[in-house]
Amino acid sequence: MLLLCLALNIYHEARGEPITGQELVASVTLNRVASPLYPDNVCDVVYQPRQFAWTADPPPVTDTQAFYTALMIAWDAQPINEATHFYSGPAPYWTRHPDFQLVGRVSGHTFYKETRP
Repeated sequence: MLLLCLALNIYHEARGEPITGQELVASVTLNRVASPLYPDNVCDVVYQPRQFAWTADPPPVTDTQAFYTALMIAWDAQPINEATHFYSGPAPYWTRHPDFQLVGRVSGHTFYKETRP
């Protein structure tokens, strides 16, 4: 079940991104599991209210090849950096908060780590 939750998050958050972007989305999810600020398992992190927009009204998986790729990425996923947050599109309000530090950008995603204790 944990693999499925991670694969769904990769699929819905980054399926149009290059493999590296999808791996980083998986990494953010795993970094949250490792953080004391978030739940301690993948499914609870993914379905934590208001964290990943797609979970509010989960759409169906319509691109089976992209989902297969997401499953393969989830299977091998490892924390790559310290990022616990990302966004695509306009910068959200929290990016201006001193508790968040820019980690980097990959394709359409911008990644941040949370620095508060």
